[in-house]
Amino acid sequence: MIVRLFLPLLTAGLLAAQIKSIGQGPLKGSAQAVVVTSRHLAHTAQFVGNDPAAVLSQADQALRQAGSSLSRAVKLNIVVAGADVTAKVEQVLAERYPDASKAPAVSLVAGSLPGAGAAFAVDVVAITARTAKRNPQVAVLPAGPRAYISGQSANGTLEKATRETLDKLKANLAFLGLSLSDVIQVKSFVDPIASVPDVRRSIDEYFGPQPPPQVFVEWTSKGRIEIELIAAIPSKATPASLIEHLWPPEEKPSPVFCRMVRLASPTTIYTSGLFGSEGPADKQIRDIFASLDAILRQTSGDLRHLAKATYYVADDEASRKLNDIRPEFYDPKHPPAASKAGVKATGLPGRTVTLDIIAVPVR
Repeated sequence: MIVRLFLPLLTAGLLAAQIKSIGQGPLKGSAQAVVVTSRHLAHTAQFVGNDPAAVLSQADQALRQAGSSLSRAVKLNIVVAGADVTAKVEQVLAERYPDASKAPAVSLVAGSLPGAGAAFAVDVVAITARTAKRNPQVAVLPAGPRAYISGQSANGTLEKATRETLDKLKANLAFLGLSLSDVIQVKSFVDPIASVPDVRRSIDEYFGPQPPPQVFVEWTSKGRIEIELIAAIPSKATPASLIEHLWPPEEKPSPVFCRMVRLASPTTIYTSGLFGSEGPADKQIRDIFASLDAILRQTSGDLRHLAKATYYVADDEASRKLNDIRPEFYDPKHPPAASKAGVKATGLPGRTVTLDIIAVPVR
């Protein structure tokens, strides 16, 4: 009996040591950041509907296919139809995650959603004890090496641009010694949002049987698409460094983003979407980077060890100021992989820019 009781307690203790939620995030029921070490991570597709509680239940059902659940979530990526939905979302999260020390990181933006009358969309990253065969609802990123590939885009009709963008991403995977079968999740920033069913079908056809989960965010760049990838790296191809910022030889590196980042670090740091105080865009952005720096210091990270950044800007001023200010904070040789998307709103009143970060510790 003592042994039977001791083993669950030991397992719970190990899990606690491998997952740590830090601080109060932008919403009740969220953390500023979550640190995860040596865990498989289930990534869901995006689930959409009118009732946040019901949509979260759909995500929970998908996670259970991979041996996980919403109670094990480390990151929620949320899109609301408008800032008026945010209060309802916050109430649902506060009820589901009353203990801040066990809450996930949460990102929040606003925009039109695929599906008539939809008000809420979410995709989830959650820990799991096992791997599972990839399917359109959920895929597992095994504990170990992984890669984040920045958003790519192409010109032409949306159908043509989607295929050519996927061709570019396939070439990026090949540069890393990977293939389409290694992809864990595909995220598309797209306009018009009504085209999502067609885009989804094109991506599914490109990947063939058992395509990966897909996520969509409305992009305010008219008639355009940008696509980014998360991929697993086979253990036999473990990178030599904890984090590598890489560019294909035919591309000129940028000082503010990296085409792809390859990780060997066993630890992943997820931040919630970061917001500055109300005011001009440059003040918001400087507040955000000050918050990011403080959060990373609590997680043994720094601005040289950023794997992935997602920037959401709600107007042209925020976009321009972000371009101007980022170089002040980033080491030009070690910027994160990134996507920057114009959105209708950030989900919080008076804020025109938000970003969330995936990072690793310094050592």
